[in-house]
Amino acid sequence: MSTAGPELPGLDDLFDADRREGPAEQLRALRDVLVRLPMLGAFNASLVHAQLPGAHYVATRAQWRRDFAREVRPGARPLVVLRPYAPVDFVFDVSQTDGRPLPEGILAPFRVRGPVTADGVAWFESLLPRRGIAVAAAPVSGSETATDPGAGGAPDPDASGALDPDASEAMDGQARLLDPPETAEIAPGRIVEQRHVIVLDAALAPATRLATLFRELGHVLCEHLPHPADAAGGRSRRRDLTGVGEAQRALEAECTAWLLCERLGLAVPAGEHLSALLADDADAPPFSVHAVVRAVNSIESWARGLETLARRIAGDPAPDDQVDAHPEQGAFDLEALRGEGTADDADAAGIADAAGDEDAPGAASDLTG
Repeated sequence: MSTAGPELPGLDDLFDADRREGPAEQLRALRDVLVRLPMLGAFNASLVHAQLPGAHYVATRAQWRRDFAREVRPGARPLVVLRPYAPVDFVFDVSQTDGRPLPEGILAPFRVRGPVTADGVAWFESLLPRRGIAVAAAPVSGSETATDPGAGGAPDPDASGALDPDASEAMDGQARLLDPPETAEIAPGRIVEQRHVIVLDAALAPATRLATLFRELGHVLCEHLPHPADAAGGRSRRRDLTGVGEAQRALEAECTAWLLCERLGLAVPAGEHLSALLADDADAPPFSVHAVVRAVNSIESWARGLETLARRIAGDPAPDDQVDAHPEQGAFDLEALRGEGTADDADAAGIADAAGDEDAPGAASDLTG
């Protein structure tokens, strides 16, 4: 299940340690973990699963007592989770506690309620330029110029602006390098270098457009499109892409979109390569769990967490500063448990640091990743 080549970072080591299941079953297990633990970011959910398979809901000892009238059983083994720019924290699963039953619908805030709206997708797109990723709309074919859908100054992706019908995944969207980089003003006087552009078919329905965005962000965040400026600036690329072919790259991007949609409760058909893997196709390529989970984690943290993402893409116009009104995020204070990003992840794919540390995926303000 791991990526080809000599590099096996982080979660790839954990998943490769147990080869009793095939890649398809391992992917289904990863999906079950991420869907079952939406109160955690993707990295922390994976870490909790590695320590206690089958964990369903986690909180600190104090949170169980204060917010759920439950006590941790004597001798229960704490589970380690990561905190952004800070030491680890210790949590316990509900199975390690006694007390009142958990409230019904406790996971509902993390699922999309209602259809995905055009305004909701536009809100998500508006987050990307500060990460160095422009968004442009284009026809599938023809010579019309690409247009900016309101995502913060997206440049023309190429001379024609049209999606290339001969390129991989061209019929709905493509992630491309911007070389030389363009710039976008994300706030008065604040300029961010744009190193990638995601070109989308302008006719896509909102839910399909969102899933396509997730997939193409998977390409960027799984480091399939390393920018020449990274090497020129002395930044070493963390991921060795030796032996990582087009099929594996497509699969990793499809897995990123699929896992995000599953966590949000959105029914989206699996892509070609993912469908082959889930069908136990022997010819399905390997993929890097670490790369996929990091991509999911970054996208959620950019949106200030899964609950905010679910609410906003459904068109809820409430300001972000009201997100902590829900007890699972306010009084329950799960913010610290979702923010597993680290300084190493802050410049994932070489683009996040363009907007400054306060906007990095693992920054203190992005505690819901």
